[in-house]
Amino acid sequence: MAEELGCDASNITQIVARLEALGLVTREPNPRDRRARLVARTPRGDEINHRFATAFTFARTAVGRLSPDEQDQLTALLRKALG
Repeated sequence: MAEELGCDASNITQIVARLEALGLVTREPNPRDRRARLVARTPRGDEINHRFATAFTFARTAVGRLSPDEQDQLTALLRKALG
């Protein structure tokens, strides 16, 4: 998870703990590796994830109209603008 999100593994523990406190995820022991935990969304987490994805449909649609080169240009410009 940490690698996919580009952050330190210790941060993931804190993030998951906060999401769990909000009732958005659960942590369960991994049956294959007792040292690891499996994180799963709760029904409430699924609902919020769906609402979030729906809210950004317009952006995906708009960016989808751009060619791959134009998408790369947009990404570069946004990175520059955001510092």
